[in-house]
Amino acid sequence: MSLLFRVALLGFSAPERSALAGCFRLVTHRVPRYEQVQLADHADLMVADADDDLSARQVLDSGRLPDTVLVGRRPLPGAAASLPRPVDPSQVLRSLDMLAAARALGRHGLAGAAGAARPVPWAATARGADPTEPRRSTIEAALDRTEARPMADAGGARTGSHGPDASPAPGAPQALLVDPSEIALRFLQTRLARLGVASRTARDSTEALSLLQRFDPDLVFIDAELAPASPLDGLALARRVRAEYETRVPPLPVFALASRIGEVDRVRATLAGCDALLAKPPADPELAALLARHGIGRADVDPAS
Repeated sequence: MSLLFRVALLGFSAPERSALAGCFRLVTHRVPRYEQVQLADHADLMVADADDDLSARQVLDSGRLPDTVLVGRRPLPGAAASLPRPVDPSQVLRSLDMLAAARALGRHGLAGAAGAARPVPWAATARGADPTEPRRSTIEAALDRTEARPMADAGGARTGSHGPDASPAPGAPQALLVDPSEIALRFLQTRLARLGVASRTARDSTEALSLLQRFDPDLVFIDAELAPASPLDGLALARRVRAEYETRVPPLPVFALASRIGEVDRVRATLAGCDALLAKPPADPELAALLARHGIGRADVDPAS
């Protein structure tokens, strides 16, 4: 099914708006697709200029931060993604894709240890949806359903944390996920759980290093583009983790994730001690193959199911 999402641009200079609008017009033969609309009230998702006070206030007043990709130096807690300037349309597109994927997960339900969750209404996502329906974000509904489900820590005890219940089975491999985006954390956590990997999450380097003092993960995933609020950026954190576990046998696998990947990015990730640099969000087959190479995950799970 070809899904069309309506996107509003809030703020930005004329050249920035032109670049973003041009990007939407060019990606007509893909899933999902995006169409620019002028009014935020008519939009399913938003891309906002975080450095523009009026745009930031409009997002806050609308209560739709979980549906918004921010671009600029001023992050707003609760936004789906925060990207740096200069505006990179490909990064914006990847972040919107992650939001679209989160809505798909919400529609089909996020499965936890207790079984499949009930579906969440997918309001106003594709053309033809009833515009009179309440425009409560699907992502907000999914977060509400999963927030009350505590996650298992490395010892199996229940703890409050970000994300759905990610304890596939007692004694399952444990992952540490580090990303400033709640949506990105939940998406990756859900995919790993389906592959038999439990996980704990952190929003910045300080929280990540604190968690590493309390549990010993089997693998680590780090967003290479941690928000400016993080004391260490993603690759600096990867170097720190690699140094902390330098003598571990077997070595601790450390993976970086990035919205945009070029040859220079791969070299920088390698120099930081990362075992792989993955596109964000990682595709299921790639994730399953990566875990298999490190002897982690469930061989009996089809990640495409």
